[in-house]
Amino acid sequence: MSPASQKERIRQAVMRSVRSRDLYTEAQVKSMFGALRSAETNVKAELLRIKERSIISKGLEVRRSQLKGIQREIDSITRDLRKEMSLVSRQSMNGAYRKSFDDVVNEWADMGVPTYAGLSQAERLKMAADAFSLVDRKALDFLVNFELQLLGNVTRELAEGIKQQISVGLITGESIAKISEKIGGIIPDPEDFRRAGKTVFKTAQLRTDTIVRTEILRAYNQGRHKFYEEVGVTHVIWMSVGDKRMCPACQELDGNRYRLDKAPSVPRHPSCRCCTFADPESLGIKEKLSEVEDEAESTAAIAAEKTPDVFVMSPDEVAEKAYKKRSQKQQIGKWVKAGEFEKLTLEQLQDIAKKWRVSIYRNKEDFIRMLAPLEPKADWDNIKGAELKMLLKKHKIGSMKSKEELVQLLKNKRAIKILEKISEKS
Repeated sequence: MSPASQKERIRQAVMRSVRSRDLYTEAQVKSMFGALRSAETNVKAELLRIKERSIISKGLEVRRSQLKGIQREIDSITRDLRKEMSLVSRQSMNGAYRKSFDDVVNEWADMGVPTYAGLSQAERLKMAADAFSLVDRKALDFLVNFELQLLGNVTRELAEGIKQQISVGLITGESIAKISEKIGGIIPDPEDFRRAGKTVFKTAQLRTDTIVRTEILRAYNQGRHKFYEEVGVTHVIWMSVGDKRMCPACQELDGNRYRLDKAPSVPRHPSCRCCTFADPESLGIKEKLSEVEDEAESTAAIAAEKTPDVFVMSPDEVAEKAYKKRSQKQQIGKWVKAGEFEKLTLEQLQDIAKKWRVSIYRNKEDFIRMLAPLEPKADWDNIKGAELKMLLKKHKIGSMKSKEELVQLLKNKRAIKILEKISEKS
């Protein structure tokens, strides 16, 4: 295969991942719009109730007196919207993160990466699942919470906008039709959306669309990055989509090679569609291969013509590492069940503490208890924050609880859990 055709083969494999990602994103945007549409339906139902009660035709004082109840109903509708958005967000972000593992494995198999090229579909799925089981998903939790915060702002502003339009409409005596027109609704068709005037729901839809697309892409690319870290990819190449919508800032990065830990973050801007893919050289793909006509033979040829040193883990190595982690997790479970917390590492204890809702941080009472023997003359009843910080720094006392503290706290928590179970049975 010529260098040009090999380069095109690699690009096509990556583009298949990009198209798969984009189809997933579109489905999640539609799900989020479905939540907004439910809220729109409920708001319109509330406007209909206002119309049926003939509030507009009544005196100003009566209209004002009805406002509080109406505003409470709008708050209730947007609270339900926020809950539904949170559920969709968690599912879509977790799905995007997990999907990136499947896509990279398929991508490498299609590119002809040694030890990946011959994988069956079932083996590809297993490889992706094994790799996914190895990664720390704390970064994903942060991304999910960040998106939830952004969407929370959207629902809050939506509630304020709806209440404002209803309040102004009731006080000035506008018709329900006019109020409804200003509140607007969800517009699924892009061209209709572009032509529509500004409304409360249009603003919410635009912001939701941008947030969901951007944050799903962030989760997806974070997943790819974690996969690369786990299997040993050292360098990545930036790829821009290359269509008319591509921005100049992304275009100038297209084809650039970076160390994995130095690569620019993706997305580079809201609704960015770029991605990074593993540098073929580190995957064992040589730059120059003989021309092969048949597609199947081409894949085999790429796999055969590999460099002497392949730095990424093979599927078998990933499977072995995943098995060891599962075994370790099972052992940790046995220790926890037996109350043998001393056998756990500090990090493992911290993970268990978070699951059991035991704080891993010291509070003021903890600090005073630790400092009292060291500073017997201190006035602990009236100590100020600045003075406390100074003493903590002086005695090198950190904010996080030690292994010994967590062991004791978790033993106490375990004892409480056992007593609760006994109480439930009796």
